[in-house]
Amino acid sequence: PFEDHLALTMDLVRKDLDMSVGRWKALLVAFALLSITALGIEFLSAVATFERGIEGLWGVKRDRVMHDGQAAFVVRELAPWSLAPQSGLQVGDTFIPDHWYDVGRSFAPGESIGGSIVRDGVSLRAEVTTTPRPIERIERLFFFLNAGLCSLGILISLAIGFRQPDRKSSRALALAFLWFSTNLGADYAPPQWPLVYARVMNDAAFVPGWYFLLWFAIHYPDGIPTGWRRGLRRVLPLFLIGAVVGTAMHVASALGRIAPDAAGTAYLVYVGVAGPLTLVAFWDGWRRSSGVSRQRFTWLLGGFALFFVVSYSTWVNWLVIDASEHYVKLA
Repeated sequence: PFEDHLALTMDLVRKDLDMSVGRWKALLVAFALLSITALGIEFLSAVATFERGIEGLWGVKRDRVMHDGQAAFVVRELAPWSLAPQSGLQVGDTFIPDHWYDVGRSFAPGESIGGSIVRDGVSLRAEVTTTPRPIERIERLFFFLNAGLCSLGILISLAIGFRQPDRKSSRALALAFLWFSTNLGADYAPPQWPLVYARVMNDAAFVPGWYFLLWFAIHYPDGIPTGWRRGLRRVLPLFLIGAVVGTAMHVASALGRIAPDAAGTAYLVYVGVAGPLTLVAFWDGWRRSSGVSRQRFTWLLGGFALFFVVSYSTWVNWLVIDASEHYVKLA
């Protein structure tokens, strides 16, 4: 029954926050190693691509869809330099690659991707060749900036988790930083298992960080919430349910089982509620504190308010604007 699954999930989270110091440190290190492995795969692959200086692009503006349970896209526009029309691809076609993981990965210049073109209900076999294009400088700059922030976030997570390993609120904040920092993407990882691993880790980390951050905001600093935060603690189980469902959707998206837009919409809904409530919890703690404690709440409120605005606006841009305004790699 659903109630039993929820109780089991709540029990697992409670055990994570209640476990002994030694087990907690081991768990945090294990999670960090999983994260570092995913980041390492993406980073090394990206560096190799940047050294080459060019990559293979389709030159396609598209809408991501699911076609008969398979990851696919509908062609909306073709760039003048695109080689896709030579393979028979036309505006309005639905293209289904042979391998689901080909949707969203980086391609070598001139690489051919096999798949099926669906046009007016008829399926046609095609081999679509990518066009060699130079990698823009801004793309490299953004990647290395993101890599630096992810690395810093993991270090902060370990520092928090090891400095105050006996405090539940510190454990929650450490997990929040760790999940937020597993966010380098999976655009350049090589096909099959490295790509799948990097995608699953990247996508699975989107939602849990917000749950642990909300938990931290409600319980900081002494684990005994008062005022509005006491009321917010009562709805934490609902946010745990949302985090589990959202994570499952993102993993399904990473494995090509549902459209990325569906998982992205679920993320925006979750963060659109959890983010403001997190800020409300920090504000409630700020107005009830004084001295050094109030200064800490001031930094927490200001810092995470900025983080929320940047994160939320970035996702809105990706979901609403980016997909329709840029020629993509078949993402």
